[in-house]
Amino acid sequence: CLPQNGVTLIEQLNAGLHTGEHKEYTFNLSSPAHFRAVLTWYDYPGERLINDLDLCLITASGHRIWGNHTAGEDGAPDRANTVEEIDLPQLEAGQHTVRIIGANVPSGPQGFALVISQPLTATQTNTVMETTTHPTNEPQISTAAPLALPVEWIKGIGSTYEKRLHNA
Repeated sequence: CLPQNGVTLIEQLNAGLHTGEHKEYTFNLSSPAHFRAVLTWYDYPGERLINDLDLCLITASGHRIWGNHTAGEDGAPDRANTVEEIDLPQLEAGQHTVRIIGANVPSGPQGFALVISQPLTATQTNTVMETTTHPTNEPQISTAAPLALPVEWIKGIGSTYEKRLHNA
């Protein structure tokens, strides 16, 4: 269940990642708070994972936390799932970066959707800065236009889902 404070939804469906590329989304927390990020993508058809993306949180202190690991554990990149999550009950204050990495994308570019939840305070801007880095190490920088929605609840998987949004 997503917190009711708000979420940032970032969709990169047509401008996805190739192998070796990554996108970064940087945000600031004015005080320690609960944090959750969920990355998902439709994989190229096959019997197992074809296009592999990784979710990584780089905290203000430089600590790296990978998706799909128990809260508080660093873990390693997930090589089996098309949904990755980081859920931290208490993320420190400061500037943090969510990084989506094109670990292995033979059939790309691979589009994705990313949802980041963090409390929105009066002193915190609701701007998430996006940076794309290509394998040639020539970064392209642009400002993302995330959609911020307060969410009451989302339930279900795939085509059988229910959702209810406030003030969307």
